[in-house]
Amino acid sequence: MKYFFPILLVFSFVFYACSPDLNGKMVSDMYEKGFLAMDGKQFPIPGYAEKDAVVCYLVRHAEKASGPDPELTDAGTERARKLGNMLENVPLKGIYSTQTKRTVHTATPSAEKHKMEIDSYNARKQEELVTELKTRKGEQFLIVGHSNSIPDMLNLFQKKKVYDHIDESVYDNFYIVIIDARDKVKIIELKY
Repeated sequence: MKYFFPILLVFSFVFYACSPDLNGKMVSDMYEKGFLAMDGKQFPIPGYAEKDAVVCYLVRHAEKASGPDPELTDAGTERARKLGNMLENVPLKGIYSTQTKRTVHTATPSAEKHKMEIDSYNARKQEELVTELKTRKGEQFLIVGHSNSIPDMLNLFQKKKVYDHIDESVYDNFYIVIIDARDKVKIIELKY
């Protein structure tokens, strides 16, 4: 037993270090312990199935029309539907969105698939949501935000500035934030 934890620690490090580079993969579907890429390959996500892990899926709203508080375009509606289908088998415990039409409409298909309400959050007070979610051990969440608020939230999760605002023409980023039982944060950047 004396050597069990050091061996486990080394194994965990090797597992993380040898994991395939998941960043940038195009997601087709999510499954219990990972995701299915567009090329048909399954990729497990390190720490994803850990019993006490908090898993958050963060996306910027889908393609929008112009004007104040715009609706989604047809392409945006299709992307929102795709997100809902992709997350259909994920056991979400909450769906969060800012109160704009474009974020709510992006989250709506996922909420309908899970028969859940969409909880609103204030993008100017994201620290409150991040703090709350970190305590929800073993649960998974979808968070829909904006080109500035999603990178800011990713930075809050890892307590350092790594992400800059998303380019206004980019709508397909899909981030998975995994917070393990030791509060270690791993962020995987995918496309959908």
